[in-house]
Amino acid sequence: MNCDHEMISAYLDGELDAALLDSVTSHLLDCAECCRQFNDLARARDAIQTNCLVPDPEGIVASVMAAIDRSPKPAQTLDSGYPGPANNWKVKNGLLHK
Repeated sequence: MNCDHEMISAYLDGELDAALLDSVTSHLLDCAECCRQFNDLARARDAIQTNCLVPDPEGIVASVMAAIDRSPKPAQTLDSGYPGPANNWKVKNGLLHK
């Protein structure tokens, strides 16, 4: 294997099949530059996961999504592009209404 920065990133992310995993592992053991890049990427990933990701405090995401689901949905007007009765239909709660 030649130096391939995309493969190193895929290796770090656990995206490689067994054959490529062995090949990249061997290359990392032999190539100081790629090994250095792997270590830099791993440190950057770990720093982002440790310092930048905000946990979901007390299920706030789930409660906001539930509130959105419970909120009334506005009626949508069907616009066929033609004047006349077809434009008087509305969609409410997933059903067609006049």
